[in-house]
Amino acid sequence: MSMNAVPNGPPEPGKQAASVAGGAGPPHDFALDRRLTVLETRFDTILPTLATKADLGALRLEVEKIRSELLGKIDALGSELRGKIDALGCELRGEMSELASDLREEMVMLRNEVHATLMKAMMWFGALAITVVFSFVGVFIHFSNQVSNQISHLSARLPVITAPLTPTPHRPLPDGSPPTQR
Repeated sequence: MSMNAVPNGPPEPGKQAASVAGGAGPPHDFALDRRLTVLETRFDTILPTLATKADLGALRLEVEKIRSELLGKIDALGSELRGKIDALGCELRGEMSELASDLREEMVMLRNEVHATLMKAMMWFGALAITVVFSFVGVFIHFSNQVSNQISHLSARLPVITAPLTPTPHRPLPDGSPPTQR
C-alpha cells in the first residue's frame, strides 16, 4: 500500500452522508474528512524530520571540510607515492645497469670464445687443404714416374734405328730443307 493510499472500508455507522436529493443542505462527506485527517497526520509526522536551510548549510560546510581533508590526504599520499616510485626507479636503473655490464662482459667472453674456435677451425681447414694439395702433387709425381719408367722400358725393348730417315716426296726434312729430287 502506498503512502498516499487511504483504506476504503465500509463507512462508520452513524456518519452516513445525507442524500443530495433530499435538499436538506449541502452534503457532508465523512470519507473525505477521514482522508484529510490521515494526510494531515502524515504531514505532521514527516515535516519535523525534513532538513531546514540551516541544516543544509551545516551539511554543506561539513562536506566541504571532509572534501578538503580528503584532498590533503590525497596530496600527501601522492607525494609519498611519487617518492617511493622515484626510489624504486633509481633502484631499478641501478640493477639494470649492473645487468647491462654483466651482459657486456659475457658477450665479450663469448665473442672471444667464438673467435678462438673459428681460428682453430680455419687452421684445421687450412691443414686439410694443404694435405689435399700435397696428396695431389704426390699422386702426380708417382704417375709421372710410372709413365717415364714405362717409356724407358718400351724404349729398351724397341730396336734402335740407325739408318737416316728418307724423306717422303713433297715432305720437308726435319731441318726444314726441301726434299731432294730423285
